[in-house]
Amino acid sequence: MAFMILQSIGWPNHIADQELFYRADGTIELDPKAAAFHLHGNTIRFDTYFNAFSLIKWKKYTLLDGVALTLEIKGDAEVSLLRHDLRGELEARPAEWDQPEFEAVETVVRAECFHFDDYTPVTLDYAGIDGATGLSFSVRPLSGDASLRRAAYCTLASAPELAPAKLALAICTYKRESYVSANMDTLRQGIFNNPDSTLHDNLHVYIADNGQSLDASQFADIPVSVFPNKNSGGSGGFSRAAIEAIHDESFPATHVILMDDDISFNIWALERNHSFLSLIRPEYALNLLGGAMLNADYSHLLYAAGERFTLQGIKNDKEEWDLRDIKYVLLGETDIPVDYYGWWYCCIPVPLLKQKQFSMPFFVQFDDIEFSLRCAEVPKICLNGVCCWHNPLEHKETDARYYYNYRNFIVMDLLYYPEFDAKRLKRILREDCARMIMTYEFRRAHLIMRGIEDFLKGVDWLLSQDPAALNREVLAASDPIMPAEKLPVAFDPKDVLLNDDIDQNPLKRRLRWILLNGWLLPAKRRVVVVEKFRPPMQYFFRAGTVVKYDVDTHLALVAKRSYREAFSVIRHMRKTLRAIDGGYDRAAAEFRARHDEITSEASWRKFLGF
Repeated sequence: MAFMILQSIGWPNHIADQELFYRADGTIELDPKAAAFHLHGNTIRFDTYFNAFSLIKWKKYTLLDGVALTLEIKGDAEVSLLRHDLRGELEARPAEWDQPEFEAVETVVRAECFHFDDYTPVTLDYAGIDGATGLSFSVRPLSGDASLRRAAYCTLASAPELAPAKLALAICTYKRESYVSANMDTLRQGIFNNPDSTLHDNLHVYIADNGQSLDASQFADIPVSVFPNKNSGGSGGFSRAAIEAIHDESFPATHVILMDDDISFNIWALERNHSFLSLIRPEYALNLLGGAMLNADYSHLLYAAGERFTLQGIKNDKEEWDLRDIKYVLLGETDIPVDYYGWWYCCIPVPLLKQKQFSMPFFVQFDDIEFSLRCAEVPKICLNGVCCWHNPLEHKETDARYYYNYRNFIVMDLLYYPEFDAKRLKRILREDCARMIMTYEFRRAHLIMRGIEDFLKGVDWLLSQDPAALNREVLAASDPIMPAEKLPVAFDPKDVLLNDDIDQNPLKRRLRWILLNGWLLPAKRRVVVVEKFRPPMQYFFRAGTVVKYDVDTHLALVAKRSYREAFSVIRHMRKTLRAIDGGYDRAAAEFRARHDEITSEASWRKFLGF
């Protein structure tokens, strides 16, 4: 029998908030090379997002039989093993999770005192903790100073019974060399050049280089394979990398992790993923394990950790959780129902990938959601600490994305919601065009209608396109976004009207609707400054010129009221409504009938030419 490391205790990287890793009542000195924490008389606690242990999920999904804490102690210190539970009805609606009666409860399981002149290994067993949501520990200096190092949660496991998972990291990139190089350096230092890492011989990276600009020679010293690829968006890039991974006989992968190129991560996420899958119960062997997305601008905020897809749109029950709060750490340990995981980090078993095939040829948008819906019967697991940091998706919002959103969501809905029909599509189009006219998004309105028209052209048209050329056309038809200082309209960023500051007066709201949000009145001359991402319609009331400003990236665009553009959208909408009447049923039947064909490996090999 030998210890198997389940989860090593980590420390902050360049992007992460300290309280995601530990809490302390004073200054703690870190020594990352020695994996050491020097306490300088201060108590340190590890009841945090990265360093608490998800007992409830390990017990449910893995063959885990008992948990121990192992660490090395120097000096006089008391080590307390902590149990964490969540009090409240887990079936409660997400809006109720902020209520006082929904809270975290902590219990000291065991406390022991130690005195060592030099670092000495200590192992403490978490006994009698069945039913706990999570586990953690704290270390309190008793006199003078104390230090700890090489702390980890472990279990006893017989080595011959374990079949370590082998992870293929599949990355799609398009001219983001700085991100890719930085992430490969993280892997080089933490895993490939670290024989103590559990992933040292159990990870291989496959990069689909859609920009054909990545210098592969910089990775010659580590197990990274680069494949120049046709610019086919994330759909084609991820499919290419996954196909290459599952056919690499030199590295028999058990799982493929699809990961964005423009993220930041730490090695503990991958190592935790690996140890969890190495002990997975047979009945959960085909599970999807999704990584959470944390906000790169505010590193303690959760952006998404699995979402639901409905006819009414995407529902995110975990958005903007403050992961410094133990309550939300424990909520993350519970199985809140989700339909899909985004491909910023999604771990897929190879047998499931072979069974369910590959992405829809969407270029971008909704390919990850569609694949997860294809796997509706498969357990979907999210584990605290398995995550990445990503720039908020609203920073990427462009008119072009709405083209793909519309074209692709229609295919999604017709595949998985039989009640989605031409009548429903026309109602959505009317509502969205009206809203876009009210907020001066004329180019966006034309692009969503082009998305519908291209959907109506069917499968053969989609497969016949040069996706890069089509994307250039769509981008050219979008409103130009530029640095605020280059905008042709002068404005003061301090004047921005924030989305949270809207006027809820019902009488004023009714008046705005009667006056068509001010279109029946003359426009005011002053420039109105709003947030770029989904600004409230009321801010456009009688506005002649509106600057949409991103307060984080300082990018902006100008929107102006125009009766000519408004009537152009209305004419285009009428034409598109007639086209839906004439072609929706045929196109829908074609996408349903040919779904398996166009997601197959053979179809992707033909489309990508490899």
